Amino acid sequence: MKTSIGLVRSGRGRILVLLVTALLGCGMAVVPATPAAAVSDCSLDPYGCQTPKCGSDQDAGCNESLYLHNGTVQHNPRIYLIFWGSGWNSGPDSGYPAYLANEVFGKLRGTAFNNILTQYSDASGPVNNDAVLGGYDVDTSTAAPGVFLESYVNPEIDREVAKKSWPATDDTQFIVFPQPGTDQSQLTGCGRHYMRSLGASGTAAWVASSKSDCDGSESGLSGIALHEYAEAATDPQGLDASWLPTNVHGWATDDPHNDPVEVADKCEGWSYESGSTYTVTQPLLWSPAVNACTIMHGKDYPTSDPGWSYHTVYGAILDRYIALQETGSALGVPTSEEHSIGSGRVSTFAGTSCGANRYGEIYWSSGTGAYEVHGCIDSRYQAGIPDQSGGAGPTSSFGFPKSNETPVSGGSYNTFAGTSCGAGPHTGSGSAIYWNAASGTAYELHGCLYQNYAAAGGPGSLGMPRSNETKVTGGYYNLLAGTSCGSSTGSGLYWVSSLSAAFRVYGCIYQAYAGFGGPTSVLGLPTSDEYAYNGGRRSDFQCGSISYLGGVSTINVTCNGTSYYAPQVNTLESNTTACPGSSEYFTTNDYSGKPIGWTYANGSHACIQVLWQPTFTSNTCTFSVYVPNGYATGTINFLITYLVNGDIPRTRTVSLNENPVSGYQTLTTEANVASIQFGDNTGQSYPTQIGWGMQAANSLRQAC
Repeated sequence: MKTSIGLVRSGRGRILVLLVTALLGCGMAVVPATPAAAVSDCSLDPYGCQTPKCGSDQDAGCNESLYLHNGTVQHNPRIYLIFWGSGWNSGPDSGYPAYLANEVFGKLRGTAFNNILTQYSDASGPVNNDAVLGGYDVDTSTAAPGVFLESYVNPEIDREVAKKSWPATDDTQFIVFPQPGTDQSQLTGCGRHYMRSLGASGTAAWVASSKSDCDGSESGLSGIALHEYAEAATDPQGLDASWLPTNVHGWATDDPHNDPVEVADKCEGWSYESGSTYTVTQPLLWSPAVNACTIMHGKDYPTSDPGWSYHTVYGAILDRYIALQETGSALGVPTSEEHSIGSGRVSTFAGTSCGANRYGEIYWSSGTGAYEVHGCIDSRYQAGIPDQSGGAGPTSSFGFPKSNETPVSGGSYNTFAGTSCGAGPHTGSGSAIYWNAASGTAYELHGCLYQNYAAAGGPGSLGMPRSNETKVTGGYYNLLAGTSCGSSTGSGLYWVSSLSAAFRVYGCIYQAYAGFGGPTSVLGLPTSDEYAYNGGRRSDFQCGSISYLGGVSTINVTCNGTSYYAPQVNTLESNTTACPGSSEYFTTNDYSGKPIGWTYANGSHACIQVLWQPTFTSNTCTFSVYVPNGYATGTINFLITYLVNGDIPRTRTVSLNENPVSGYQTLTTEANVASIQFGDNTGQSYPTQIGWGMQAANSLRQAC
């Protein structure tokens, strides 16, 4: 409560020299408020931790514990310094008021020293590491008294509040420094703080500048002032507030109303000095995190955050930050104090860019530990899970991170605690966000799709995600970079709610499925993984199947009796006089975006054959061919082979002029069709073009 000479030091002997701005801002370590840390303040503090001296000069109760006595703390301290008297404007002390205000109290916020106070709280929360210098004044408007008494403090504060229009709240501190050279012998101790008079908000304190048993040097004044500041923040009720009940006080030992020992009293006799322009004394404070006296709770770092010189990182979050190489990591410098989020804690950092913004945090929760998220993965994380309302980051369905960003072929990823999957062969909780290097975009998987993706081998098996989870009728899906089919790649992972199961579609079957419209098409969602079928491969769907055999995909729609077929394109002859060159046909997308093949008409000589082999049936079916939108200007002569009496082949020719039309065009309606084909020997010649669809979804359609 009151500062004695033991707080500061005896004599001018220095234990350590260290400029207060460096002391408050040099890289120092921290212990957690909530998360436990492997790296403690004592091991990172270059001065170590000290035990209370509790000698003859200490207040009674030095060995007792501090606890809250039904009172409060100052959650966001705002400090005003009053230097009373013209003597502060002359002589060797003339520059000291500005230095103490701007370089000491003006740079408290965000420091590891000030972070010690965040361990002290009341029912409304802790003291925050955001102390602000509200202002300072050298008051020459009222003559300094020749004999300074404590009773002069509150009237002087009232005059300054009125003159400077300083606001006064429960978080406000006013510290008065009487003019050097005045008689201060009537004061008890070297400094003291207490609540202002009844009806006035905030706390009052004084610091002796000319008292024989106190150090009135710049060094001594700073130590006493920081001592009283720390105790006013953690026990603003202070001593001898006669209008307060005797059991209402902040953090102190068992007898707070008469002879309290507070956060700085407990460490009297321990202090360190620093200095350049002026010497500054740093008092040690009691830190519950290490159960000792220390000058830091955490490690503070210079920051780019406007209005702050430093931010402190501590606890398990600091452990992770150190392991990541601190400011040399992708996170960069801290941009916030550690604070609560959901059921855990977070510190934010400058991070790395994603688009026009930068992202980076370290999160901690008791169930997951401390892990970092940054860049585009963090951007996706902050947006929450699509189609699920509420929350961002750890307060969304993602939950807290369970890994740092981890490199993987094709990009990187973070895993997260949520969401759950309670059905199917792969159950559990978890989600992940993957950054796809090829697209430069981050995508998420969660719930049962994530469990099945991980069980299938993740990116190493199905490739990197290329969509977020997307809701469709009857389920959900994620698109993946997948496996190849010729020059095309891609796959999909689909959750079917009615079956409580996830299925994979990949390779050439996936290309046919995607080209047909995927889960929004008449096929619906898959009902099986791909399996061996008649020497090829097949996947089943809610309304049909897709098979792949001999390089040809066939789509069979069972719900409406429609099937779709991809063609076989055979080169009959190349590098001859009639068929010069090796590229007898070309592939591209037409103006509607459909994959097609096309070539120039070649008179009466065939260089290629385009062949479809639909499912044979004696039922009458309508056959339609896809005419490209563009790349088709001629007439094609289709050769239709049909069977008579079930086994005797017969053929006939049907012509289709592609020039005025596009899309599916009816070719014939009949039964017993075995194959449909054409060649480039149409009787026409260059530059006439003929074209056809290359994917089952847009090539030949059979409706029976």
